[in-house]
This record gives sequence, C-alpha cells and structure tokens, in this order.
Amino acid sequence: MAASEAITIQVEADSVVVLAPALVADRTARLFFTSIVGGTAIEMGWRCPRRSLPISTLVVRINSFLEGRGYKVSRTGLAEEEVKRELERKRSFERARTAAQSLRDGQTTVELDSVMRQLRELGWREENRSLFPYQKAGVLHALNAVNAANFSVPGSGKTTTTLAIAATHIAGDTIDLVIVVGPALLVTNPASTSESVSLHQSCHNAIYLDRTYDCALFLQSIDRIHRLGLRAGQSVEVHIILATHSGRITIDHLVDDGGNLHCPTRFARTGAPQLLGMLESWNEVKFSPEVFIPAQLLDELNSVWALLPPPSDIPKWAAERKEVGNRAEMYTVQFERTRVGATSIFWVARDSDSLGWDVEDRSMNPYRCIEVKGRRETEVLFYLSENEWSKAQTLGPNYEVQFWGGIDLMIDPAVEYSKLRASGYPIVITNLAAELRNTLEAVAVNWRITRRLPPATPVHPAES
Repeated sequence: MAASEAITIQVEADSVVVLAPALVADRTARLFFTSIVGGTAIEMGWRCPRRSLPISTLVVRINSFLEGRGYKVSRTGLAEEEVKRELERKRSFERARTAAQSLRDGQTTVELDSVMRQLRELGWREENRSLFPYQKAGVLHALNAVNAANFSVPGSGKTTTTLAIAATHIAGDTIDLVIVVGPALLVTNPASTSESVSLHQSCHNAIYLDRTYDCALFLQSIDRIHRLGLRAGQSVEVHIILATHSGRITIDHLVDDGGNLHCPTRFARTGAPQLLGMLESWNEVKFSPEVFIPAQLLDELNSVWALLPPPSDIPKWAAERKEVGNRAEMYTVQFERTRVGATSIFWVARDSDSLGWDVEDRSMNPYRCIEVKGRRETEVLFYLSENEWSKAQTLGPNYEVQFWGGIDLMIDPAVEYSKLRASGYPIVITNLAAELRNTLEAVAVNWRITRRLPPATPVHPAES
C-alpha cells in the first residue's frame, strides 16, 4: 500500500474502525491488526474491538502505528479527540520535564520568599503547620513544573505540601477550582498494614472483620491510626465485628449453661494459640480431649484479661540456652520467609510451647511443621522432648528439624544470620522419623525413676 493513501480512523460503538481497503493486503499491517490489537478484516479495512483496553488507548495505539509507518491518517469524532488529548499529554510532559530540569539547574520562575509571603497573606500559620525544607522544595518543584506529582513515602508530609501548593495558587488567583481526591475506604489486613504506614492524619476509624492470631501484629495495626501526632481532641474508634455464622463455632456455642467453656482443641490452637499458651499456667484448665475452662476461672479471666503469669527466675546458663534457641527459631523464620514468603510462615512457638514444633509453613496442606534446634557448637546434636518425639512419629514427612550450629550470642543477629547461611546452615532434616532409621540415631539419656510396687500376693482357691 502506498504511504500517501489516506486512512480514516473512527469509533463505532465499542470498536475502532480503520477504513483503508488496501491495508488488508499489507503484510505488516495485517500482522499488527490480527496479532497486536485482535482486529478482524472487513470489506473496507479493519474492525478492532476494545476488549480489555480503554477505547482511547486503542485509538492512540492504532494511530501511532500508522503514522509511524508514514501513512496519512485522518480521524473523525471521538478518534480525533483522543489523539489530540494524547498529543497534549505528551507536550505537557515535555513542558514539565523542561521546567523541572531548569529548576535543578537553578533557574526558577517562582521564588520561595514570594511563595511564603503569599501563604502568610492568605492566613497560613507556620507555627501550626510549618514546612520542612524538603516540603518547600516540593512546593517550588510543583509551582515551576506545573504538572507534577509527589510520590514520597507514607508519613513524609505530602498532604501539607499539597495544601501549600493549592494555597499558593489560590492566593495568586491562578486557578479556578481545587479538586481533592482521596481514598474513602482502605481494605487491608494486619499482615500488610501493621508497620511503616502512618494513617493517623486522614483515618480515625478502623473496622476489623477478623483479627490475626498474632497479638503484636494486631496491636501494631491499631497503631497505624492511633499514634503520636494526632490532633488535640481527635478521637479514634476501633470496631471489632463479632457475628454468628451458620455452621461456624462462636462463643455462644462454647459456653454451657453452667458458665463453663468447652472448645475443640484443634479449633483453639488455630484461633487462639496465644491464649492457649497462657492458660497452661492454670491447673484447672484441661486440654484433652477438649479445652475446658471452668466458670470460676472464666469469670476471673474476663476481669483480668491482660494479666500474664509472673516471669520465673532461671539461672544464667538456662537463660543463655533459651536465648540460643530463640535465635535459632528467629533464623529459621527469616530463612523460610525468604524462601516461601512472609505471609505463609508463622512463628507458633511464641504463642505456645505445647505444639511440639516451633514454626509452621502454611503454604501447603497439611502444614509443614518445623522444629528448630540451635547450639553454640557445630556438631549436630540435639534433644527431643517426649512431645516432639511423638509429633515426629505421627506427622512423618510433614515434620522436619532445622539445626543451626555455631551460634554466638556476642554477634549481632543480622550479621550472624548471614554468616551462618554462608556456612551452609540450617541443616534441614526432613521426615525425622525416617532419618532415625537411616542416617541419624537416637539415644535415651533421661530415665524416669519411681518406687517399685511390691509384688502382688497370689490368691489360692479355697481348699475343699
């Protein structure tokens, strides 16, 4: 097809129609329309359905292709409007880029002193809302570049910067209308919004449809809107929705007429492992065949919910041994989160020591249960509790041991983790029960000693 032949682009309903019969026979055009934009050949050219693209994007893409190959293109109606809008966007971007470059080179059309004077004349009180140097630089950039955006990290003061920009425009009578666009609703979860996000300046209500079992994450997520920097007198409300769902166990199903609480152990370990670990301090609580909390203790817990058993005094050597174990568990959590992903790895030993393992990988079903062992020495040697031994036998291939050797409490954990990883740790023992029959051996080192019962006196039948 001759490049001088006129081509017409027009929008019909939900499609872009390209009118030029000779384009159907053009090999390159045929490849573009069929493979790139999914068009269909028609008698007068091509019909290209919008599909997943906005109609404006499709028009611009077709127009750019044709003009890039030297064709003379005419557009009608909506097609012409969209191409003009795209051309203006490109020109606007180029103007903003040139203005921003001039600002970096020290050439500015707006002076900071003039901006601050206009703000004060408008009523801006610096004692109430002062601008930091980087915010002043952001104001100058926006006023010089005209079309500018601010993509700073959360909590950096973008709102204050934007207010100063808008106020300067209003004071200088350079705009007619200010449109404020902001999110009315943020849908998230504690795992993704418990750290590094400050929402307290714009959000003062949180609604929890569900809560994470991790108390630290839950409290940190509340702190996103309830934190230092709130305006004086600002109230914050946290709503926790409690609902009964058909077929799901709720508190109404767990408490009997006498006020005692009964709960399946599996459900309790899944829904409240921290509480379960705390309840081990009370002898009245039973965990098998179900969790049972008597009414009297339940009333006490409801009145002193935040109380934990006092910490017990342990000798220095025992505290250091526990710290070595804690480090090993922490290293495994870091190792697994790097491999599997943070949302699937749970450090369950922080909540309860009764499970028989320390870390769970919930990216698979059934869960992968990881028991972690750590030593100051490098020799692979560790001890299993009776519960851990039982779980290893029961869970088989879903139970593994990760061993970290050569732990030194005098080294910073982040530095030591990298060092241990470079040395080949952790040593992973999958299916511990099977390995005990092959490459590992278990030796009984503890024996339970009790008083021997006297032999039973034989009973003879009465003589006749």
